[in-house]
Amino acid sequence: GEGVERTVVVGEGTPRRTLRHIHATEDQARRAAQAALRDADRAGATGLLICAGFRPELFAGGFVRAEGLRPEMDRTWLIARVEHRLSSALVTTIEVETTPS
Repeated sequence: GEGVERTVVVGEGTPRRTLRHIHATEDQARRAAQAALRDADRAGATGLLICAGFRPELFAGGFVRAEGLRPEMDRTWLIARVEHRLSSALVTTIEVETTPS
């Protein structure tokens, strides 16, 4: 007969992703959306932070909280690698990555 189009939302916050494919049932749509959300969580993100000065409290395996940058960056990041370098000044470089929520 006559189809009715409905919207299914899983997760919260931003960024948002809209799946292209229209599914036959609401259950199929929900499962596809949950799978896409799991894939996005698993993919993660990485970043590089460069701090002026020596920051001994930062270490690999620790966490750092970024706030006030961009909305998608405002979160707690896992520190993957830290490098303290002395050239004309002390510089601490931090490689960070997201962890699955």
